[in-house]
Amino acid sequence: AGERARTAFSLGSRLLNLRLNGTRSAAQNATSGQIEFSTKSLSDALAWIGPRPRIASLVRQVELTAQAQINQSSVALDSVVAMVDGDQLEGALKLDGAMPNWALSGTLAGAEFDLGRLLRQAEPQAPTGNGDNAGTPLEFDSWTTNDVDLRLSLDSARIGTARFGDLAAQLLIRKGRFEASLLRASAYGGSARARVLATPVAAGADVKLQLGLEKVNLALVADDLPTLARLSGTATGQLAFDGVGNSLEQVVSSLTGRAGLTIRQGEFRGIAFPDLLRKAEKPPTSARDWRQGKSTFETLQLSALANLGVLYITDTQIAGSGYTVVLNGTADLTRRWLDLNGALNSTTTSTRVPFDLRGPFFGAAFTPEIDAALRPIGQAIPLLR
Repeated sequence: AGERARTAFSLGSRLLNLRLNGTRSAAQNATSGQIEFSTKSLSDALAWIGPRPRIASLVRQVELTAQAQINQSSVALDSVVAMVDGDQLEGALKLDGAMPNWALSGTLAGAEFDLGRLLRQAEPQAPTGNGDNAGTPLEFDSWTTNDVDLRLSLDSARIGTARFGDLAAQLLIRKGRFEASLLRASAYGGSARARVLATPVAAGADVKLQLGLEKVNLALVADDLPTLARLSGTATGQLAFDGVGNSLEQVVSSLTGRAGLTIRQGEFRGIAFPDLLRKAEKPPTSARDWRQGKSTFETLQLSALANLGVLYITDTQIAGSGYTVVLNGTADLTRRWLDLNGALNSTTTSTRVPFDLRGPFFGAAFTPEIDAALRPIGQAIPLLR
């Protein structure tokens, strides 16, 4: 009656373990103390309390200790130390409202974290039936059931095999709005930023994608992303797309927007453009095999407009010592297929070599017009492996 009393609470099950040791103030109608929580499946544990929140699928195993302040309307957690799927985060969290209509906010920091794991665990499952509505549903309503405002600061992070440092990110969810932002990150000698924003519309969800790169060293990127091993240089670029649909496939097939990329002081390995020009000027000389060499360039500039899931490559040029390359065509984002044509031009003679570039994004075949005289018919030159 109006006094402070020692309080202890413990709950154990196969789904979760919860322990609280502290004091209860009747006058303030609040409890404070040390709290411990652990579960091997956060989604299953919360589903035991109320409806299963979709946002909880981002993580699985959680072990948490914190100093808690608990009252009828909120739970404030300070000095949080949490192991999230094996990675440690520290900071402060707050839960407002009663289950299941809770709202989560807070700030967490860590030395290292696997953001790619969050993305993999967040991936929706495609329907297993044989109906005509095949696709990977976005489940927009289930993602925005609860309000979330989380900020994350990391010394280093991983997304797949890519590595980033000094990263700041935010997840902001409100009813009818889902936003995930990479506010800043150092990336291979440069920086990166990204943003995904989704809002509901009659056709499903309106999804906006933004990506920016600044002075990223592609030679360093290739150490983690072998598909880019043939290309080096310093890359700066931006991308802004907008798509609408009920599934990922519908969003990709409806994407519109624009993209631009500039690479300076670079090198492309696998095709030696100067040797190809010499071969075209004086066939069949004993010049070096242009398919085994490399091409250095001062600038590579690419511009593209997206319409209904197809990138239209326009005004794209490569400028090197003694040569230029112009490139036009399409890149189908749904099929991941390139259909490009271009021309290699000498800057010192009138030699011009038209070529085609066709095939999957990372297996397209480079076929110059003079290729039939240089190799057996039907053999193509993979541009990227």
